[in-house]
Amino acid sequence: MGFAVTDSEGRYRISTHGGTIQGGTTLGTYQVAFNKIVPAGRVPTAEEQEDPNFNPARFPGLDNTRDLVPTKYQQPNTSGFTIAVEQGNNVQDFDMTSR
Repeated sequence: MGFAVTDSEGRYRISTHGGTIQGGTTLGTYQVAFNKIVPAGRVPTAEEQEDPNFNPARFPGLDNTRDLVPTKYQQPNTSGFTIAVEQGNNVQDFDMTSR
């Protein structure tokens, strides 16, 4: 199993669980799923988090999350996407519709 986290530009690098981001993954074809997990409540600002009296309990939404990605893309068997990882550099873009 591989995983990736996108940066602010949507770029990613696949890695294996327990591996490093630079390590990549094994060659093969993978089914792909997508998730964007966000807190359900208000996220504290950086300034609030730096306060020496910061109390995460004041932000109950941090314990509750929701996935912004449409349900069909959240599971590998329903997303409709695969990626073939071959020797060398691989580039793959995924075009999703909002439903």
